[in-house]
Amino acid sequence: MSVTIVLCTWTIQRLQVVPWCKSKTIIFRKKTFWMLITLLCPEYVTWIAFEQWQRACKYKEICKLGYEGWTMQQGFYVDMGGFQVTVEGVTLEGGCTNLQVGKKNGDILEFSDGLRFTIRLGDFIQLMKAGLLPLPNITLHDLKERSKNDQFARVVTSLQVLYFVAHSFGRLGSNLPISPLEVSTLAFVSCAAFIEYFWWNKPLDLRSATVTTLSPDKHEQFVSILPTLRFNPPEQDLAEKIDLKLFFDRILEEDEMKRNVIHAVWIGCIFNGIHISAWNFSFPSELERLLWRITSVGACATVASLWAVTFIRPKVIGLVLAGLSAVFYCICRIYIMAEVFVGLRSVPEALYQSATWQNVLPGV
Repeated sequence: MSVTIVLCTWTIQRLQVVPWCKSKTIIFRKKTFWMLITLLCPEYVTWIAFEQWQRACKYKEICKLGYEGWTMQQGFYVDMGGFQVTVEGVTLEGGCTNLQVGKKNGDILEFSDGLRFTIRLGDFIQLMKAGLLPLPNITLHDLKERSKNDQFARVVTSLQVLYFVAHSFGRLGSNLPISPLEVSTLAFVSCAAFIEYFWWNKPLDLRSATVTTLSPDKHEQFVSILPTLRFNPPEQDLAEKIDLKLFFDRILEEDEMKRNVIHAVWIGCIFNGIHISAWNFSFPSELERLLWRITSVGACATVASLWAVTFIRPKVIGLVLAGLSAVFYCICRIYIMAEVFVGLRSVPEALYQSATWQNVLPGV
């Protein structure tokens, strides 16, 4: 089961565009960081994948502008930081708040002769509609050449997951018990399946962005439209920078994010609800069973409370409650992760029995 979890959490990772200046060691650290986040809070990564998929679907708006050749892969590419615009002669001296936020999180780079903006998909579409940007030369063939998708790893992981799911439901169908570790693995697999679906078209391990220099005759119009651009780095970037304040600020202030929090609630309730299904399982002690019930229900309730937090005013109270909820959730998740392994010290004998059909199929 642990092999299944490790394979799932490693192969599904899809980083944002990582510049060539970053070493392979840094990239490995980033992937390891996201692997650990996925192990601790897989529903959070599932929500991030869903948010990115939802934004990438806006590529259809570009198709409506007459560019029928655009696909979701190109939408993902722009939204993951793959498109930059250099504007000469523009500075940050205006003190515009959204520009400062963008600069803080790497969406705006300042050079001696001007600024370079990382344009996310929402702002990209707005600039396209305003006639400020030509359609960049981002071909599907180029993205496939630059993307380092490991199809072999995907196939091996998929086979391992399919066997495990068949194994678990086969035991249940034969009236044989499964362990809390297997229940937890099923919960991970469910999240991994959603993540893989949402990120299926997202390019993997891209190391460079497409850079376009804005035409000088459009500088004035670009500067005038700057205050309406959001320059919001995706949640994946904020998590890497541990910028929790900006992350929660966005949830509490932006109407679109408030609506999307409900998706996080549903995903979290599904994941933790699978753990609740082990309510009457056999545990080494009654105390451990009680703690399992408390932490699995507590984790589910904590995720649900995130939606209520978005309505709390003043905002500072919402931030405090969100922080406390996050701490309590981490405690619940750490206990569950520890218990699924510690609980193996004493399991019912029936757990070692194999269903008849399992003797025919070898393990992967």
